[in-house]
Amino acid sequence: MIGERVYDRPDLTSDHDGNIVLIRLYGCYEWGISAEGYPFECLQDDDVPFDSDNYFKPIPWIDLYARIDEMLLLARSNGFMDWSDEYDRIKKMVMELPKTDPDLLKTVVSVETPKPDRYAGAIGTPSPELTRRAAQGVFDAYPDWREKAVVVACGSGSNSGVGYALAEILNDQGIDVRIYNASGDFSEDGAYYYKRCVKKNIPVLEWIDIWLYDVFVDCLLGTGFRGVPGELIAEVIRDINYARECYGRIVISVDINSGINKDTGEAALAVASNLTVSGGSIRKGLLQCQARELIGKLVNVDSDGTLRTVR
Repeated sequence: MIGERVYDRPDLTSDHDGNIVLIRLYGCYEWGISAEGYPFECLQDDDVPFDSDNYFKPIPWIDLYARIDEMLLLARSNGFMDWSDEYDRIKKMVMELPKTDPDLLKTVVSVETPKPDRYAGAIGTPSPELTRRAAQGVFDAYPDWREKAVVVACGSGSNSGVGYALAEILNDQGIDVRIYNASGDFSEDGAYYYKRCVKKNIPVLEWIDIWLYDVFVDCLLGTGFRGVPGELIAEVIRDINYARECYGRIVISVDINSGINKDTGEAALAVASNLTVSGGSIRKGLLQCQARELIGKLVNVDSDGTLRTVR
């Protein structure tokens, strides 16, 4: 059954203070929203009474949005237009609901929203410092840099500045790191941190030999990318994916996996990552079906460097 259902559940815990369920799925899962705005998941367990508080588990809003999008796409692809219309209606209702648990969700930015500053709220902080904080966030998000050979692959977007700043941080920590520029161009912060890397004698590669590295940092294409990657970038993306799939190498994408459309999540060709570290507002595309298949773990970093695991 799809649509609104009302359950009478007395004595709910403080985490679950209402009884409105917007979505009912067949099988073991039920996703919904409580009257006060908390999203929750119901887990079927034969040993747990249906009305038990233990039946409920709080979930991030981001997961609820993604689940609705998945079911909407599934309904459309199978031609169930009545279901599709119902999910579309539910999605609009959910987006309009007041969110009383802001700690569970960073701001999700849709296609209609102007591109935000990397760290909205950090007004007055110089751009290179914000880029450095983002790079530190990427460094902190992955705990196993030690004794790894790392290559940071950059393009010309704003996330390339984060990549070069990360390379400097890795070098300062005594980690074996190389940098590679696939475009020949630099953003303003990219040029700043690239020069610092060169000054510190961090090796600059003319090509990437995938067998020599344990960790690949993807800063090839940023959130402004749309369409199909150019052939040089496409070749690097294929090599990185091959290294991950065939040799078990670790891939970390900065801001967004290169090749993914930031608004739709679609990609003709994109990097598949073990970890993606986004900065500032979360782009809607990161939550869509295809993007979720390309991202192993999604982490967000705030302007002060605070990390939050999105999923």
